[in-house]
Amino acid sequence: MGSTVCELSRIMFLLQDFGLTVHTPVPFLCDNQAALHIVANPVFHERTKHLEIDCHIVRDKFKAGLIAPAHVPSKEQLADIFKIFGCTFFFVVVVQVGLD
Repeated sequence: MGSTVCELSRIMFLLQDFGLTVHTPVPFLCDNQAALHIVANPVFHERTKHLEIDCHIVRDKFKAGLIAPAHVPSKEQLADIFKIFGCTFFFVVVVQVGLD
C-alpha cells in the first residue's frame, strides 16, 4: 500500500504541474481489512508486532485527505482477472469491463 500511495501522490503532483485539476480524496481500494484498520485507527497499530514505515506514509496521506481507503472483496477486484475463480466469475468480469 505504501508504494502505491507514494506513486499516486507523485502522479498527482505531476498532473498538477501540467495544470490539471486533481479531485481528492482519490478512492483507494484494498482487499486487506487489517491494513485498512491500521490506516483508519491510530490505536490499532499498537497491537501489531511489526509496523513498517509504509503504514505511517499511508496514514499521513489519509489524514491529509489525499486518499479515501475502502474495502473491496478479492473476488470483485478486476486486477485479479487472471486468477482462477471459475468460469462464471470470468463472465461477470467480462460484462463489468464491457467486453460482452
